[in-house]
Amino acid sequence: MRKLNFILFTFAILFISCTNDSTTPTSNSNDYSIIGKIVDKSSGQGLQGTLVKIESSQNAYQTFTGEEGSFGFQNINSGEYLLSTETSLEGKIVSDTCGYYNTESTNWGTIYTESFASIIGTVQLEGVSDHSFINVQLLGTDKSALTTNQGNFRIDFIFPATYDIYISKEETYKEIRINDLIIKQGDIISVDTTMSYRFKPLALEEDSELDFLINKNSGFCYVNGYFWYTNRYGLIQYDPINQIEEQVYSHSPYYLGDPYVTYDYDDGIWLSMDEPYEWYYRKYSISENAIIDSIRLSTLPIHDVFRIAYDPLSDNLILFESYTAFYPKIHKLDLQSGAIQTVDLQIEEFDFNNYKNIKIDRIFIAPTGKVYFIVITTDLNDIGKYYLYLCNNVIDLKLIQIYKFPDSYKYFNRLSYYNNEIYIIDSKVHKLVL
Repeated sequence: MRKLNFILFTFAILFISCTNDSTTPTSNSNDYSIIGKIVDKSSGQGLQGTLVKIESSQNAYQTFTGEEGSFGFQNINSGEYLLSTETSLEGKIVSDTCGYYNTESTNWGTIYTESFASIIGTVQLEGVSDHSFINVQLLGTDKSALTTNQGNFRIDFIFPATYDIYISKEETYKEIRINDLIIKQGDIISVDTTMSYRFKPLALEEDSELDFLINKNSGFCYVNGYFWYTNRYGLIQYDPINQIEEQVYSHSPYYLGDPYVTYDYDDGIWLSMDEPYEWYYRKYSISENAIIDSIRLSTLPIHDVFRIAYDPLSDNLILFESYTAFYPKIHKLDLQSGAIQTVDLQIEEFDFNNYKNIKIDRIFIAPTGKVYFIVITTDLNDIGKYYLYLCNNVIDLKLIQIYKFPDSYKYFNRLSYYNNEIYIIDSKVHKLVL
């Protein structure tokens, strides 16, 4: 009887034990499956090929993500796990610890990893409404972006480091460089800026009412209702109403040079002209109808053919070296004392190494004292381009703006002034729209 009772007790214990194993997993059971998705926090994009590691005090597993960052673990033990990621890109590895997850949930959902950084922003162009195709480059990498029509851009999957950003848009606009930008994992850096003109487009507006000036190679002045210009014989006065042209002063018949005329905004018109073997600047008085001043070039410490302009702020005659490349000068001749001051002109925005020739040609000074002069560049392929520089005055020659002539334009004449506008003459008379 005792033997029978022992057998029944033993059987009961075995029965209870078998029942527990089949219904409730123990802590060492590996019957759990987990799914999830790894997403880069800054870009919002899933990370394919990222190594996903989960670790507990007793167990460790790893796998790689598939498309759009999806991952899964099969047959793992129950418990709480610390999840971390390692992403390899371009030979570099970025790791991140994402937090604890438990097998009580079989779908761990979207897990954001701070592996990379992103740069977003807007670049606007001065003077236009279309801000597309601006190049934003992350220096030291192959990463770059082009802006949309609204100027928006985005660069994703940036490794944490310190970078410089370079923004460029053809030669019309000044490039922008942002230095020493510190970027950390998970950062979304915002860059918003505006590109200012390097060369503002210059529009040319034809003025057919001034067609009678087309062949006036000296340029012209407009004073008291008359146009004044020179030719190889002297100074001409033109009445536009009655269409009468009258020569009011005759110079030497030996004239060989390139005539210039400039108005002193009072009563005088300065003429550039030559006599045999000498160059002169003469002042014609409108009220007296006579030459009242004369300066011989041979008395000046300069040896070139000069263009002239009059500066109303200093009462100086500005003598302009038109044929000197790269290092042009202007000479300020004080009409009261006769003293001469020589000043180097700075040609900004050009790398001389990229050009065969850069020279300044043509000059004009407005009644306000603002200075306009034209720069002609010839690149290594013999392609010439024309630019108009605007400076505040001849005292310090502070640059205000650079304008670029249309690429198709080739001018051959002087800058002139009429009704508060600046004109230039080639085969037609054009007003410069600044």
